[in-house]
Amino acid sequence: MTRNQKPTPALAMSRRQALRRTLMGVSLGWLMPWRVGAGMAHAATPVTLLPSTAITYAVSGKKSGIRYTATATLRWQRNATRYIAALSASILVFLKREQTSSGQVVAGLPAPRRFVDKGKRIRQADLDPVTQRIRYTEAGGAPWTADTQDRVSLFFALPAAVKRAQAAGLKQFGFPVTSANALAEWTVAIEPRETITTPLGTWAALRLRRIVDTTRDTQATIWLAGSHDLLPVRILLEEPDGTFLDQRISQQTPLPDLT
Repeated sequence: MTRNQKPTPALAMSRRQALRRTLMGVSLGWLMPWRVGAGMAHAATPVTLLPSTAITYAVSGKKSGIRYTATATLRWQRNATRYIAALSASILVFLKREQTSSGQVVAGLPAPRRFVDKGKRIRQADLDPVTQRIRYTEAGGAPWTADTQDRVSLFFALPAAVKRAQAAGLKQFGFPVTSANALAEWTVAIEPRETITTPLGTWAALRLRRIVDTTRDTQATIWLAGSHDLLPVRILLEEPDGTFLDQRISQQTPLPDLT
């Protein structure tokens, strides 16, 4: 068709239908902000992830009425298609624990496929997108969805979730999070930015708080700072019985990407 020709009725209808589909796609994307992870998994533009790095935390806590100090390390290595992340700590000499998450990088986000929790015993969760199930070594299975994170990968999925929620004008968002033996729906509140003092300096950090029934669940508060708020500079876990674990960043070391 030349520039001066008018479109035929059939062509005009086709164009209107195409435009309607496009507008519906945009609208539906903004109508699904609650489960932010689900929207992110299909985002057209990949979201920036934290570069490969090792983060050391100074830990203070209380367990069974005993206060203690320790260190913990969060290692994060990735390339364009996969990642490995591990959170390890030694507490009160006799208690050692390591949680490892591994999986793929999909649309610029971690997509966990295996979560391993090593403490007094080893427990494991396998996340299978083919069967759309999570298999646990010590419990029954659970449903899998594309936005599911585990208790380590979520630290690196949070920045993208926050940005998408803020773009939609929301102060809360949610996604499913699996441990080594159960799945829980996390609802996270975006709270005002505040100044956090750590052994590695002072940070203007964005505060994120898990909304829970405090009579049963672990209260988690996470502060993100640094470039694009990608760095978890403080992690605070609190139990209803007074047990708590407070991790503040003390060192950050670049790591090579996965080969």
